[in-house]
Amino acid sequence: VWMRAEDVRGWARTRQPMATIRGSRSKFVLLGSHMDAWGGAASCNAVGCASTLETARVMKKFQSRLLRGLELLWFQGHETGVMTGSTWYVDSYWDSLHGNCSAYLNNDTPCMVNTTVYTASGDPVLRNFLESTVRDLADEEGALFKAHGAKYIPSKTGDQSFYGLGIPSARVMTTYPPELAEEMRVSGGWWYHSDQDTIDKVEPETLYMANKAQILVLLRLCTLPVLPFRVRHVAEWMLDSLRELDEKAMGAMDLKDLIGKADRFRALASKLDESVTGLSERCEEQLKDEALERSAQLADDVLMRICRALNPVNYTLHGRYEQDHYGAEYIRPIPALQPVSELATLNPDTSMYKATRTKLVRARNAVSDALEEAIWLSGYLTEKIENVI
Repeated sequence: VWMRAEDVRGWARTRQPMATIRGSRSKFVLLGSHMDAWGGAASCNAVGCASTLETARVMKKFQSRLLRGLELLWFQGHETGVMTGSTWYVDSYWDSLHGNCSAYLNNDTPCMVNTTVYTASGDPVLRNFLESTVRDLADEEGALFKAHGAKYIPSKTGDQSFYGLGIPSARVMTTYPPELAEEMRVSGGWWYHSDQDTIDKVEPETLYMANKAQILVLLRLCTLPVLPFRVRHVAEWMLDSLRELDEKAMGAMDLKDLIGKADRFRALASKLDESVTGLSERCEEQLKDEALERSAQLADDVLMRICRALNPVNYTLHGRYEQDHYGAEYIRPIPALQPVSELATLNPDTSMYKATRTKLVRARNAVSDALEEAIWLSGYLTEKIENVI
């Protein structure tokens, strides 16, 4: 078969709907779904767009109870521009996102026909919160819940343009039961991204399930007195990742100093998590205490700053101000340090070795700085909280 295809790249002005439901604090949570699509587009991503619209309707009813607001977006340039709509949003609303966005939920293909199992995945800081929240719903309904037990790998299969900014990311959806999981494991279904992705590939029942799970997660993120972040999981993730990279380096680059800093961060993060849990419990007991409210907002600020420091080195190759694209090099832990395995195979006298090592030294320095900042912030917040509770 001979086939000819034309690819045209250029600039275009598009409409990107946005909506805001304000909370009593300046912080907010972001929910995004993409509008442009391939083929029939029922499961990708008409259901996501409809789900985001329904979320807006429901969350508006609870606006008087929201501490953190909710920003809702329907991104353009997802398929045809490779995340250009969400990247434009990050570039154009940088100050607001950097200072106030607490978390991002990617609402891309939240359900398909026959997906009757609840699931949630995301940044390690959100892992406990996501799993406990969605499991609560599954247990109440007698439904199945699937936890993502494997090591977290940052996803580049949706509008994940927020890693460089340091915003924790999550995804809540329904997936296939065990008897269908193997059959449907490739992209969810054979019809995906084709003209056959028609309305019969989705169903109201599973969309209702996905909506309930997603809205419950958002309600808690927007109403809990303190963000439900658990920093220890990030520290453990970094420690494991750095140990794996040190093994891959085979002595070509020594990462032991970074491992030591990650281990120190883990110890401080465990203490911080205990303090944050104690503060959350106090805030729920004494709802109108002004000192506790100030401490809760300080905790939110510092927890977000820890993510701002670590996420760019943990999950991006190009850092805070550039766009990562698709490809295996963008979805491995601490991507900028991954070439340590290549360094071990190169001749030290070659230009390639010297150039690769130079890049790795700079990447090592970026990780070191991020860990140092996270260590300081963890100790600072723990001390502030303990003085209050």
